[in-house]
Amino acid sequence: MATIFNGEKKAQEIYKDLEHRIKKLKHIPSLAIIRASTKENTKVFTNMKKKRAAKLGIKCDIFDVSENFNKSKIVEAINSAAQKYTGILVQLPLPTSIDRYEILNLIPREKDVEGLGSTRFGESMQKEVEIYSPMAKGIFDTIKEAAQQLKLQLKGKYAVIVGNSYLTGKPVSQILINLGCTVTICDINTNDISKFTKNADIIISSTGQEHIIQPDMVKNNVIAIDGGYEKRKNGEPYGDIHPDVVTKAAFFTPVPGGVSALTIAYIFKNLIILYENENNRT
Repeated sequence: MATIFNGEKKAQEIYKDLEHRIKKLKHIPSLAIIRASTKENTKVFTNMKKKRAAKLGIKCDIFDVSENFNKSKIVEAINSAAQKYTGILVQLPLPTSIDRYEILNLIPREKDVEGLGSTRFGESMQKEVEIYSPMAKGIFDTIKEAAQQLKLQLKGKYAVIVGNSYLTGKPVSQILINLGCTVTICDINTNDISKFTKNADIIISSTGQEHIIQPDMVKNNVIAIDGGYEKRKNGEPYGDIHPDVVTKAAFFTPVPGGVSALTIAYIFKNLIILYENENNRT
């Protein structure tokens, strides 16, 4: 019977720890969120972060540069925020007219709360680091928890990552390689991903495609990590991995309530790390 991961419970544990750490700080940490998209879900995500910041006692301001958007607006917002805030987050996606890598690289390393700028991202390609993409960090810690509960050594395990995104697939692949796993990445160009998933000890899928991973595509006792989270028109959430995969898995993360519940928690955990590092230098 599968161990079902409780992401909501884990997130609350992180928040409780953060509340304890924040009380000991001399100053209030601050987060600048820069929003360039007019999409409704982007507004929802940024507002969720602001609400959580308020609960934690963290200053959080949203800078909406979406109206009459141009590149200079977001550049100016980042440069201004770098002078005043502990951390900076550029809410993705950005308008298609903008090179997101160029924009993310404008965030100073010591302010990069999501670890998506080239400096921090490059560091994560070399070794285990403090600051990862929050989604990747959530998946990383979930896999470690799975290994601990199942009493498994990750070294030598075969991991298949479905989805090659900058937020999840790329950083998670390097994390697993650093842990000694053999890793295959499947993306939109991969023909018949089941050829790979059927042999995987660990599957991480984060594509946003509903139930792209079906029960007949996995082997028994797989560790199944669902990094997808989307909603149907009726508001019902769904993930990448079909819920029936739980019948074959040794460890399973559901949607909702799985690793997606950790993303915001790790944003603020990263923010406190940035604050502590900054104050240790002074």
